[in-house]
This record gives sequence, C-alpha cells and structure tokens, in this order.
Amino acid sequence: MSARSANRRARAILRERLALLAQIEASMELPMLVLGFAWLALLVVELLRGLSPLLEALGTAIWVVFIVHFLIEFSTPSRPTRPPKGDSTTTAPHCGGRRPC
Repeated sequence: MSARSANRRARAILRERLALLAQIEASMELPMLVLGFAWLALLVVELLRGLSPLLEALGTAIWVVFIVHFLIEFSTPSRPTRPPKGDSTTTAPHCGGRRPC
C-alpha cells in the first residue's frame, strides 16, 4: 500500500468518524431537550410543594443522564486535536500578542 492510498484511507475513516459523531449528537439533541424540560418541571414542583421520593429519584436519574451525556461529549472531540501548522507558540518566540513579531 502506498503512502498516498494510506492517506486517502485515513481521510475517509476520519470523514466517516465525523459523520457518525454528528449523527450521534443529532440523535441525542431531542431526548436531552425533553429531559431538560422534565427536570425544569420537577424543579417547579419541588419549589411549590416538595417532591415525593419517587420524583426525587427521577430528578437524580435525570442528573445522572446529564452528567453521562456531558462526559461522552467531552471525551469525544469532533476533530483531531493537533496544533495548526505554523502556530506562533511552537515556531516563534512570544510576541506580546502582536502578529507578526
């Protein structure tokens, strides 16, 4: 396998990965929105008259889902993280916020 075909294959895999991440994010948007409004309703009920143990457990479960969703979003970057080419922090001394030095 040549370097060129390996590079094309790597780009295709990256495109597929980004497309899959976009699909997952899109499919999770509505359920998280519904859970957000359900939690808001629970908050209003709690402030007005208090929660039963069942509703309190439901509120805790919603928070657990929120935290798990956040951790998944945080741990899966949508793009590979690498410094840009010619980044001034890696190729030139600090210029005091001015470009070019």
